[in-house]
Amino acid sequence: MSNNTTSSGVTNHHTNREASQPQSDDGSQPPYRDPDRLREVYEQEGTIAATATYFDISAMTARTWLIKFDIFDPDTDRVERPAQQLQELDPEDVGLPPRGER
Repeated sequence: MSNNTTSSGVTNHHTNREASQPQSDDGSQPPYRDPDRLREVYEQEGTIAATATYFDISAMTARTWLIKFDIFDPDTDRVERPAQQLQELDPEDVGLPPRGER
């Protein structure tokens, strides 16, 4: 972590990772905070981890911004729920007799 002291004597704390974040084309914000750019990269890369690697940010940061921009919905996107999957199975799918038969 690096410290920068301002002319007023106030010390600003920030990580090197934050300080080295690339800026968007207009210089105002990191590119992963641009919803169009983030969507484009996420669709190209296909996973949160790959998107994070592309932008050189943590997977949690990528996930946070993907959710914020409604690009990724943790309740429905790529989240396997074993209980739901089991509920959707027919007994025959797992080698059991059909419902009502024994």
